[in-house]
Amino acid sequence: MVIAESSGSRISITNQIRVVIVFLLSGLWSGLISGWLSTTSTFRSFLYIPGDKFLIPTYKYWTVFALVFSGALVIAYLVSRLFGWLTLSPTLMGQLLSLLVLVASPILLYALTRANFLIATIYYLACLPIAMCVITARLRLLALAVLQNFLVLIAVLIVLYVVFSLMKVSAELYEYVQAGVAQSLFAAAFGCWLTWTPARFYEPAE
Repeated sequence: MVIAESSGSRISITNQIRVVIVFLLSGLWSGLISGWLSTTSTFRSFLYIPGDKFLIPTYKYWTVFALVFSGALVIAYLVSRLFGWLTLSPTLMGQLLSLLVLVASPILLYALTRANFLIATIYYLACLPIAMCVITARLRLLALAVLQNFLVLIAVLIVLYVVFSLMKVSAELYEYVQAGVAQSLFAAAFGCWLTWTPARFYEPAE
């Protein structure tokens, strides 16, 4: 009995690691696509408008960002379900609502605030946790999801500081590295949340 439980536990942990890796790689792919779009002259003129010192993202940029990043999460989710690594079985409504939050929130934030430099931060720290809690039916744990993503944000800043300060990344690769690191780590956090089953925290005792 003990051996069987130990074997099952190892399998579960292995699957959790696989899911997180799949989400990490999908997020990295999303970040590289975002970096490519931001550095290609044709798309750059379509996604940005000139500012006093910097290019300013338009609603088109946030629409593309929402579609690319959400697409990466959906692909990672489907791959994890297809191979049986993810045992989560959310309702169809939960999946659709989560996807709606993922896609609509960057565009909605732009329409409401126009604070371009804050939209990504608010998306990762507030809207992404909402989507995470909706698809797993854990809205009671929203504060915990926000805390997780806040810690991920700190990790992103540390990694970017190390890369840009110590490794001397060229200006041509700036967008690729910034978007790749941020989107891969936040996607991995999304996958980690999906594999976590804190039954004792939110389910009533039998």
